[in-house]
Amino acid sequence: MLTRVTISNFFVLIPFLPPGINAQYIRHRYTGQIILSTKAREWKKNAAMVIGARAGVLGWEVGEGQYDIEILVGGSRSDADAYVKTIVDTVTQKLGFDDRRVRKVTAEKVKGKKLWARYVLEETTRTGEDLGSELDDVYSGIYVRVTQVGGPEVNEI
Repeated sequence: MLTRVTISNFFVLIPFLPPGINAQYIRHRYTGQIILSTKAREWKKNAAMVIGARAGVLGWEVGEGQYDIEILVGGSRSDADAYVKTIVDTVTQKLGFDDRRVRKVTAEKVKGKKLWARYVLEETTRTGEDLGSELDDVYSGIYVRVTQVGGPEVNEI
């Protein structure tokens, strides 16, 4: 008999950075509204593919309650907080919950190798397998961890 398990934690390594804060938004030429730039929309589309694939691997299902989001930014000259809104919007949209359910967001700028080390630690803990150095050259990108807090009891895998 199969038991249904709700995943309460999600983590992903997105191996490319969003555009800088000054390149994320533009003023629409006719309406004057502030909108996402073409570069930002392209980043969101590509990041959503990575997030969706990872969600499938982990068996992600939206739970009840709120979420905490941890973001590590590697290989960027920008401040860590320059990317937060774009990352949170992309992650919450792809994982299927409203960003109003986000309780806390932390962002930290790190050396690129720390991104890979954190991902390897999480994945090794999850699978019990050694990942080796297959992505050892990832020096820039975004590591995102989403943790469910509150709601019904959940089982971690």
